[in-house]
Amino acid sequence: MRIKQATSAAVLALAALLFAAGGCAPAVSPTSIKAIASSPIPAAAGITMPAGPYGELRVAVATFGREKFELPVMAATDLSLADPMFDVMLWQDKGQLTPGVVEDYVMAPDALSWTLHVRKGVMFHNGDEVDARDIKFSLEQYMRPDSLQPMMRNGVSKIEIVDARTVRVSTRGPQPYFPTWITLGSPQQGAVMPKSYIEARGWPYASANPVGTGPFRFSKHVPGDMVQFEAVNSHWRMVPSFKKLTIVLVPEESTRVASLKTGAVDIIETNLDSLLELQSMGFQTPVVDQVGIGSMFYGTYDQRAANAAVSDIRVRKALAISINRDEIRKKFFRGLGGPAMPVQTTTATLEIDVPYWEKYFAAMYKYDPEQAKQLLKEAGYPNGGFPVILYAHPISGTPWLPQLSEVIAGYWRKIGVDAKVVPVDYGTLQTWRKPLADPLVGAHAFMRYPSGAPAIRGLDSTWGSQG
Repeated sequence: MRIKQATSAAVLALAALLFAAGGCAPAVSPTSIKAIASSPIPAAAGITMPAGPYGELRVAVATFGREKFELPVMAATDLSLADPMFDVMLWQDKGQLTPGVVEDYVMAPDALSWTLHVRKGVMFHNGDEVDARDIKFSLEQYMRPDSLQPMMRNGVSKIEIVDARTVRVSTRGPQPYFPTWITLGSPQQGAVMPKSYIEARGWPYASANPVGTGPFRFSKHVPGDMVQFEAVNSHWRMVPSFKKLTIVLVPEESTRVASLKTGAVDIIETNLDSLLELQSMGFQTPVVDQVGIGSMFYGTYDQRAANAAVSDIRVRKALAISINRDEIRKKFFRGLGGPAMPVQTTTATLEIDVPYWEKYFAAMYKYDPEQAKQLLKEAGYPNGGFPVILYAHPISGTPWLPQLSEVIAGYWRKIGVDAKVVPVDYGTLQTWRKPLADPLVGAHAFMRYPSGAPAIRGLDSTWGSQG
């Protein structure tokens, strides 16, 4: 059995990724940054609409992650700042793969390679046209040893240029899910990077001055404050409605809400506590995506955690079944939460038997604090007493994760665990993940997974294993 460095204590799906609200002209019905930018703007009677992009859309978020634009080492929160200016090889639409910069892909009869055909006329922001060399280079960047996601590195053996618009990717054994690796959703390894630009300038310069093919080009970055983009007026896929897109960092929930009310920003991430108030004031709060929330312990199989209580599977099970998920769904998530499911899946994930897995995990994670105490006793902790650190941080689209950490800590304290919630910047935590740093060994943190993640990633893991 393959062993991972993270062990899940609970997975909870939430049917809301970003609560957004529009409060200034031009008015739109937000769905996502990319969708917002392409939404048609209705013209009021007697008003002549500009022919091209105009105005500014300001979005306030709770965290920026690490604020770097070196795509192979960027996590989901980091990518929220990069997505407007990069296109991906394939898109996902309602769970289905659709053409992107790669307009067609074919698996070989022996299932050991994939042939990718590159779309003509896709331009980088510096004026270069995308060709097979850029696709090969981008895939190879995701195979780097320091790349956060292992799929490309572990699953691809060779990448060849067939001609100027064709790339052949040979895999280590059949990899039927390879196309899902090069999409916008997790594992987010499909962004197209400019080979000539990066090789000529180097990653330090390219990260500070990113060049992509997306509908917005990079304009300005003030660390710890804002990132601004400008619309591409002749983009191959879509021309944004807004001339400028500005993402501002506003960590405090109350400040984000106040900024929305005063019109200083147009869209915010908000905690659930503010939801009802904003809805009552007429702000739109659309559901953008369904996400899975993974409650994870890191390094439980690591030798450095050998003396930690959480290295014992009985302790981890005790922690898992001491969490009242039904109560969390009803109270914390205001009825919006979904059932426990395999990691990186939700009830919206395709290609899985949702009723089967819902029943499986309902039984596995059934709330039973008395059995949890018995398991702790069997593991040598009759009164609990051992410490557990819960690192609390927001992730893009889920600003309420620190509050959820407090809720989980409360359940664990009820069975005698010395649970301590420690605030940490998500960018800092990301630097601890690879390679696994001492502060994270045996510690807990939340992760969130989009429903677009390939189902196999959640099922081919040690999460929920019974043997």
